[in-house]
Amino acid sequence: DEFRILLEAVPDGFFVHDEEGRILDVNARSCADLRYSREELLARTILDISGTADAEVSRTRWRETPPGTSLNFQEVAIRKDGSTFPVEISLACQIVDGRKLFLGLARDVSEREAAREAIERANSELEMRIEQRTAELRAVYERMTVAARVGGLGIWDYDITADVLQCDEQWYRIMRRDPDAPIRTLSEFRAIVHPDDAVRATEIRETAGRLLADHEDYGIVFRVVRPNGEWRWVRSAGSIIADDDGKPKRAVGFVIDITEAWLAEASLQRQTLEDPLTGAANRRRLDDALEKACLQA
Repeated sequence: DEFRILLEAVPDGFFVHDEEGRILDVNARSCADLRYSREELLARTILDISGTADAEVSRTRWRETPPGTSLNFQEVAIRKDGSTFPVEISLACQIVDGRKLFLGLARDVSEREAAREAIERANSELEMRIEQRTAELRAVYERMTVAARVGGLGIWDYDITADVLQCDEQWYRIMRRDPDAPIRTLSEFRAIVHPDDAVRATEIRETAGRLLADHEDYGIVFRVVRPNGEWRWVRSAGSIIADDDGKPKRAVGFVIDITEAWLAEASLQRQTLEDPLTGAANRRRLDDALEKACLQA
């Protein structure tokens, strides 16, 4: 009849069983999925093809289920050869010709479950790689932090777009500043730079754009003032990071106090240009002065 034609056309396995679990009807898809003939299935019970159902619990549930109830659950189906596959069951309890029957659809979800398991494995592997990479980066960061501290390097990170400066504790030690009162903007940093060096040391956007265009890193020597009024020479070096449009986005680098080395070099330079006893200019300084005077003339 038309109903039978409809049942045979559905893409899922259709079955009917009574409250004892006896299979009363199946469609061709059920036979194909379970690899039984129709006659073989009609000689069996739902418990024969279920890999997880408990016989007594299932029969009790079927007897106590009121007509009109719908159930949805996951099940493991057993094929004739003993192999299993996951199915998604939609079951409805109805009174048909005075008998309580269960009409169900069983959908083979093997591919979906395989895909889900593959995704879970991929996610698990990805999480493991992320954890491993995070541990590696953490180890690298710790080594860099130790190396920077031992080498007297203060790390700074400047967000050019947002005008936000972040510096580590060593940077604040070099500046003799309190990290609990952080220097956050370029204007706040400019306030602790020697006036003669302020423009050169804090002009970021034009310098960053030029360095990016020339594929060069940042490097400068300038003076900073500590809270006690002492001036210190520092060397700052870093790299410019571009955004997706190739415009300067961040500058990251380090600063180191080179005051002693700078003063020693200046003293050595004076010694090469002055008489050590009188402090008067020597012949070399005279030649330099004459050369400059001739060029200006």
